[in-house]
Amino acid sequence: MSKGKNRFIHADLSRCLSCKSCELACGLAHAGYEIEGAAAGQMKLKPRVSVVQQGTTVALTQCRQCEDAPCVKVCPNGSLYQEEGLVKLNRETCIGCKLCARACPFGSITMTTEMVERADGKKSNRTKALKCDLCFSRNKEIKAAGCACIQACPTKVLSLSL
Repeated sequence: MSKGKNRFIHADLSRCLSCKSCELACGLAHAGYEIEGAAAGQMKLKPRVSVVQQGTTVALTQCRQCEDAPCVKVCPNGSLYQEEGLVKLNRETCIGCKLCARACPFGSITMTTEMVERADGKKSNRTKALKCDLCFSRNKEIKAAGCACIQACPTKVLSLSL
């Protein structure tokens, strides 16, 4: 991959209201729901972006799509890989070892637990990594208009760096 091609969400936090609209939009977009459907179904959303506020300081935790990504280097089975200027995650093959979450210098990879059906028909919990994919999983291309968090921000804090 050539240098300078990685894309990521840029935030001008001086305008951030900490309203968490970006978190809600991200969670809804990846769950495949609109806001009305999520409210009616009482879904537990899993956003890939997080707004953290400590006093008057606001920070955005989100994957920076690193060119030399530490998470990709430590993934033991290639579930995290780089392609098209993105650090992509194959959640189907993720073994939930948490090495990627520990390696990320930005704290942008979280672990989630979901119920899966095993080969014997019984259900069990399985831990998997979760990270921002710039909404590639729902758009199949990278563009600012396709990123749910960018669309939802009322003060236009977020933009796509190209």
